[in-house]
Amino acid sequence: MCNKGEKETPAEDPGKDQTKKPTAVELATALVELGTTEEGLNAFLVTAGKQPLSASESSSSRSTQQPERDPTPKQSRIREQIAAVDVTKMKDSEIFALGAGTAKAMLSQVQQDKRAIICKDMDALAAAMAEDEDSTVEAAKERLLKNKARAFTAEKTGVIYFLKCPETPHDEIHETVHLVSAPGGKTVILSKFSELLNEGFTEFFTIKYCAELEVEVAPAYPEEVSFVTKLAKAVGLPMLHSAYIQNRGLDAIISSLADRWGKARAKWLAAFSTKDFPVPEGQPGREAELAARFKDNSYKEAPKWWNAILALKA
Repeated sequence: MCNKGEKETPAEDPGKDQTKKPTAVELATALVELGTTEEGLNAFLVTAGKQPLSASESSSSRSTQQPERDPTPKQSRIREQIAAVDVTKMKDSEIFALGAGTAKAMLSQVQQDKRAIICKDMDALAAAMAEDEDSTVEAAKERLLKNKARAFTAEKTGVIYFLKCPETPHDEIHETVHLVSAPGGKTVILSKFSELLNEGFTEFFTIKYCAELEVEVAPAYPEEVSFVTKLAKAVGLPMLHSAYIQNRGLDAIISSLADRWGKARAKWLAAFSTKDFPVPEGQPGREAELAARFKDNSYKEAPKWWNAILALKA
C-alpha cells in the first residue's frame, strides 16, 4: 500500500542486477578518501567497476630492468576515470565537485611520484623550463615574466615546477588541472589552438576547484578566464568540461556555435555590417571561421564579434 498522492513502486525483477552504480561525485570522493596508494587505487577501481591494476602495473612488482610504457600509470588511470564519466545530466555543482576531487587525487599522486619540485627563485624556475623546452634560460624567464607565471608542467616528463611563494597552494591546483586534462598538460586545445586559450580553460577550472577545496585563489590569465566564463554560459558547463577536462577538444563547441550562427543569419546581417561581421556560407565555412578565431585569440582584439556570437541562442 502507498499513501495518498504517492505512486506505487513496481516490484523489482529478481533476475535483474540490483547493484546501485555509484554516482560521479561518489566516485571522486572515494578516490580522494582511499588515496592513491596501490591498495587505495585498486579499491577505487573496483568500486567504479573497472579492472584493478595488474601486477605488471604495480611499482612493487615491476622489474626495474623492463622499460615502462607509461611512466605514470596511476595518473593515467585517474584521467581515464574522469574521462569516462558522462556529465551531460549532472548539475554544475556536481561537475565541479567531481573535478575538484579528481584534481586533489592527482595532486596526491604527483607528490607520491615525487614529480612536484619547488624552485627557490625565478632563475631556478626558468632554468627548469629551458631544459624542458630546449631553449635558453633568458628566453624561458622572459616568457614566464610575460605570462606572470609562477609554475609550469614539463611536457617531457610531467614534472610540475613551482616558484616558492604565497600563491603556491593555488598554483598546485592549477598545474594539477593541466595533468588531469592530459599527460604533461598537452591537450587538444593546446595543440590545435593556442597556449593562452588553453591556460584560460585551465585557470577557469582551477578557480572553481579551489572554491570546492577551500584553497585561496591567486588569479591568473584574467582576459582568458573572462572569455572562457562567457563561453561556459553560452554552451553550458558539460560541453566545456568535455572539451578541456576530458580532452575532447573544441569540435562540439564550434559545431554548436556555427549552427546557431547559421540559424541567426538573417538577424545577424540585419544587425551588423557584412564587411566587419561577415557570415560564411554553409556549416563547414562557419566552423572554419570560428576555429580560426579561437586559434588567433581574437577574443582580445574583437570582443564585440565574440559577444555577438556567444549571445546567439541554441
